[in-house]
Amino acid sequence: MKIYLIIFFALTHASSAFGGVSAEDVWNTYSKKVQPKEAGSISKRGFKKTSSSELSSDQRKERMPLPNDEEFPGKLVGNIQSDKRAFFSDKWKFRNLTYELYFENPEQLARTSYSLAIFVKDIDRNIPFERFINGVSGYRFSASQVCDWLNHYFSGKDLSALAPSGDELVLLGYLLQDRIIKVENFKFVSSGQIRHLLAASVGKKRSFGETLRHERLHVVWVESEQFRREAFESWKRLPDAQKIEARKSLKQYSQGNEEELVKEWAVRNAEKADVSVF
Repeated sequence: MKIYLIIFFALTHASSAFGGVSAEDVWNTYSKKVQPKEAGSISKRGFKKTSSSELSSDQRKERMPLPNDEEFPGKLVGNIQSDKRAFFSDKWKFRNLTYELYFENPEQLARTSYSLAIFVKDIDRNIPFERFINGVSGYRFSASQVCDWLNHYFSGKDLSALAPSGDELVLLGYLLQDRIIKVENFKFVSSGQIRHLLAASVGKKRSFGETLRHERLHVVWVESEQFRREAFESWKRLPDAQKIEARKSLKQYSQGNEEELVKEWAVRNAEKADVSVF
């Protein structure tokens, strides 16, 4: 029963964030009396090999979709300006596998991911919440990681597990609303269509476009075996002194998780080399 109460509150919070939908509407939509429709199908249309930088502002506005389109899954949170909203329809390599969340407020973005980032060991648990929300402007998690995080907490087996915050419940509500995850046999499971959850906002040192590209490169890291293999080979060849410097530049990440460090190091190098995600 607890899990269904959490679902109810998550959906209510998420709906309130967008306005115009009451708790009663949410309950009627997601009660057992209503059969949930199948998760959004993936578009079979191919990817156009065109860089977003090659498109004019008018061209991007012309093809700008509404959120939750089957080809462009995701949500726009807050007042997203047209220049940022236009990125939503980029046909990059793995767009149809990625649920993209664009946040007007980077602090709001960070608040939806603190417990999750600790659970997947992206950051150490001793990183203060205030420091985290002041330094994060984007993230990428897999749908299965989100489900594992939720199931771990609701199992009640780990009394030290951090409870999802109200902001994290809003994120859960978004994912349930759009059938990115669902509940089967009292457990959260991925619906199977979307593999990645990506969020971006304006950073202190990065523009919105730069943050978004950084997180999209994280998706490429997961999907491209070649990218990962070459990165680990390059890391192994690094002299110890350069590895120490690389670790210092990644001090906000868990130093005991070398795979995470190599991933961030490789993505940063890909950004400098202007590696395309298209």
